[in-house]
Amino acid sequence: MSINITYIASSGNQYDLMADKAIRTKTANYHKWQWRSAGVQQQYGLHLTGFTRDPAVYESKLMFRGTYLENKDLIERLHEDFELDLLTVRPATLIWGEYYINCFIYASSTYPDEFNRTVNDIEVFCPYPFWMKDVKRSFYVQSGGGDTGLDYPYEYPFDYAHDSSGSESWATGTALPSEYTMTIYGAVVDPMVTVGGVTIGVYDTILAGEYVTIDSRSHTVVKTGTDGTQTNLFDYRVKTSSIFERLKGGNLEVVWSGLFGFDLTLHTERSEPR
Repeated sequence: MSINITYIASSGNQYDLMADKAIRTKTANYHKWQWRSAGVQQQYGLHLTGFTRDPAVYESKLMFRGTYLENKDLIERLHEDFELDLLTVRPATLIWGEYYINCFIYASSTYPDEFNRTVNDIEVFCPYPFWMKDVKRSFYVQSGGGDTGLDYPYEYPFDYAHDSSGSESWATGTALPSEYTMTIYGAVVDPMVTVGGVTIGVYDTILAGEYVTIDSRSHTVVKTGTDGTQTNLFDYRVKTSSIFERLKGGNLEVVWSGLFGFDLTLHTERSEPR
């Protein structure tokens, strides 16, 4: 069973890099990685202070399996997207199975092989050298939370409610700290959620049909109104702790009033995709 490999250009165009009759990835070293030591050089060795990562560069060989005219048209469209990403400095997304990484294709060489098949060698440059997988969990109004007049944009297919209002344990499946996105749904006043000891929330009134999105990666706190209007709530965030710090891995204890629902997405990271 082959893995799914997809290239999504900044233009939105998508290319299946494991298609049987179009593009097929023959080789790729996406599981190559290296950390670099950081510290103070001493007379003998290094006083180690940690490890860092340089941007990642992967080499891949693509095989085009259509007719000459089909290959020519596909390669031209693909390479135009490669260069558009570079010229606009807008990264593409490379997907391997359940994992993705932001990237630019910044080197390419196209030639026929010994069987006169079209081959394209590319180099994939990834400024942020980590493969990510989004893991989402929805937390609902708890059985003891009462009626808050919540108006969600969709129906929830599951019920994770516990007998104890506003307290759940989440086995995240990753041991590493993660960036996160939290979406809090109204109606609620001054919503607060404590996740693994980190308190996340805002001092504001969120009406039914409105929601607040807190993104640790972009350090943003934005409320979206029922008409789509967005309001910056950065200055209204909870400041007793840094709400933008990474959430720890392992089992996360999630505590809130139970009076409102929210989604929590962990942007888990690895040096290589599973």
